[in-house]
Amino acid sequence: NVTVTDGDTASIAQLNQIDALWGTVTPQRVTDIANNLDEAADSLFENTTINVTVTDAATLAQLAQIDALWGTVSYTSISDSIAALVANTGGYITGAVNLTVTDSATIAQLNTVHGYTSGTVTAPQITDSAASIAASSYVLATTAVALSSGTAAAVDLSTIDGITTVALDASAVTTLTGTAAQITAAYAANTTGTITGLGNEIATASDTGTVAATVLTDLDALTTGAVGFASVTTLTGTAAQVA
Repeated sequence: NVTVTDGDTASIAQLNQIDALWGTVTPQRVTDIANNLDEAADSLFENTTINVTVTDAATLAQLAQIDALWGTVSYTSISDSIAALVANTGGYITGAVNLTVTDSATIAQLNTVHGYTSGTVTAPQITDSAASIAASSYVLATTAVALSSGTAAAVDLSTIDGITTVALDASAVTTLTGTAAQITAAYAANTTGTITGLGNEIATASDTGTVAATVLTDLDALTTGAVGFASVTTLTGTAAQVA
């Protein structure tokens, strides 16, 4: 018979190998990936007196299963759907556990799960308003962002576009606001492909006072939607440009 000494740890594969060579194997601690620890039929060694360390990102369901089969469960990462993470069944999101969301999430949902842990929260895809996303810290270089339906400030699109290298999906935007220069910059990014889906929304420019007529006509050429300059009092340019 063999006892794996306290202070040492073994994987399920190592325990199976020892078991094939010796008699009864009694581990003091087991360290392995979640898939190897959460299946009762896969191991002869599950015991609620044996503590385990999960070496990869487990789902909450896996942690609940492992918790039922073994003793104290140590882990540093969880990967699951945003719905599961928000529910946090079993209370496994705690301390400084790092989270990876496996599907699309809103900023409110990400804030909720971040409230459970001081660890990092990584979301591969975020769907929300431009204002909410631009004001958050969840967008990374690899984050796919889709804007929700409604009005978006062009400057927020540019902010998000400047962070992620994935094309920003703005196809649900119905109204684009900002100065003519800000709106034009968003359309320029749409032309180069770092922003996608623009071209049929209303463009409402906030410029005031005197504006060159070409600014209006240039902007009008970028969208099939209506273009508004509600606060402009004077258009300048040639007779043909102003007409």
